Amino acid sequence: MKQENNRPFITVMINGDKFEFSANIYLADALQTYDPDSTFACAVNGQFVGKDKYKTTLLKQNDSIDVLVPIVGG
Repeated sequence: MKQENNRPFITVMINGDKFEFSANIYLADALQTYDPDSTFACAVNGQFVGKDKYKTTLLKQNDSIDVLVPIVGG
């Protein structure tokens, strides 16, 4: 965990992209930063997380989030 100005930061991967957040960030907040409008479902470290748990799932250093978005086609 990094510290900048005495504030700890964690590194989290979202769909393969590296993001740094202040420590004590919840999944819902990270998803807002990533793409606030198109999250369909997501998994943290390979485990599906229901939308009802986004606001209570605390992220940790080096967590990997996979965000699935709906694909329209026909």
